[in-house]
Amino acid sequence: MADLDNETPENDNPAENPATPENTDNKEQQTPQTPENPKNETPDDKDAGGLVYPDENDAEAVLAFRKACGYPDDASGYGLPMETDEQKNLANFLHSCQLDKIAAKNVAEKLQAQIEAEDKAEKEQYAAELQRVTGAWGENFKANESLVKRGAELMKINDDALRGISECIGVEAALSMLMLLGKTNTDYSGVSGGSSTDDEDVSGFIARKRGR
Repeated sequence: MADLDNETPENDNPAENPATPENTDNKEQQTPQTPENPKNETPDDKDAGGLVYPDENDAEAVLAFRKACGYPDDASGYGLPMETDEQKNLANFLHSCQLDKIAAKNVAEKLQAQIEAEDKAEKEQYAAELQRVTGAWGENFKANESLVKRGAELMKINDDALRGISECIGVEAALSMLMLLGKTNTDYSGVSGGSSTDDEDVSGFIARKRGR
């Protein structure tokens, strides 16, 4: 028979048992209040990492904060290419936004990547449309190609310029324009009923006709 007199009675009162979950004091998880930290601020508060964020309405304080983070005195301080007007404009724009060097470099790289991707897509679209239009020339391909080349020489445009024109008026219209110009220069009889040598350019031909 068990000796009931020697058994230790269980303590069913959570308030008297410091080991029970009910007695866990949540305040112990908070940042302790000290003379250096009177407001119990956590590391996620406004003052973090040794930097104190300024009042956004204080322009001088904001500028000083930006410079402390690496904001250069002028756009050349970014170390970005500034050889062309576009590059200079970009660097000056980034500086007007008060970006630090790291942020400015990231923005410039992402913008350049986007420009290159868009340019690649435009070139591929132009090439496909050019193939479609010239593919429909059939047996006249060589003759039309020669006229286009002649017209491009008269207008002094290269392939990039032709692509730019095509983006404005369409590939078919751009090629037709060059073909007409090339034909006009090599055979004036189709335009005015007269004739001319290949050495005479369009402006000279027009001037000669107006002098009659």
